[in-house]
Amino acid sequence: MDRDRGEWGRMRIKGGAAVLAVAGALVLTGCVTGIGTEQRQPTADPSDPVQDAVTHRWYTPAEVTEDPAAITAKLPQLQVTGGISLDGRFTDPYDRVPVPTPDDYWWQAVVVVGEEHVAEMIDRASAATASDGGGDGEVLTGEGTSTMNEPAGTRADDSVISGVLMGPLQEQVGQCPTDWILLGKTFTADETHTKSPVTADRLVITTAAVCEGGDRIVVDALRF
Repeated sequence: MDRDRGEWGRMRIKGGAAVLAVAGALVLTGCVTGIGTEQRQPTADPSDPVQDAVTHRWYTPAEVTEDPAAITAKLPQLQVTGGISLDGRFTDPYDRVPVPTPDDYWWQAVVVVGEEHVAEMIDRASAATASDGGGDGEVLTGEGTSTMNEPAGTRADDSVISGVLMGPLQEQVGQCPTDWILLGKTFTADETHTKSPVTADRLVITTAAVCEGGDRIVVDALRF
């Protein structure tokens, strides 16, 4: 009986050591939530990543840029006269991810191109709508409504656009009293890429919208 108790005691010690070893490894790799990590607190430092309250995407406020060259590099087909752009990721940059996924990237811009250029875009979208037999006339509405793969000429209200854009870019957009017009496949930097509209560096454009009578275009693009 004493011998059995001794063996059981040694087994418990070995088992406990193994559990501690595994737990220690998890703490070092950051694989266990709440172990070895500190609670993140809000910060006023613009170089610290923040999460957008609506889209839940991550971005760094200090990286918001008004450089037209940053926009032209991705959308060379535009005659850019001003604007603002921003990029970021979908996953929490504070989390330790061993191998970042290639699709963990997005880019947005509000691009000033002038009323004449916007009118030309609307004409192209209207022509595409006519050639496709016309849409159903339904206006997309509601924050969180996806505009991806919607045909050119589809209309969306302000809540749809505000549900797409990051906070710093929304200030540059304003409201559209006649609803936004989605440009669909008529807005692309590479017309040879027929599967979907893309930027020059092959980000898939999920939203490209203009307001009738306006002078700017809203663009949201993702890497798939």
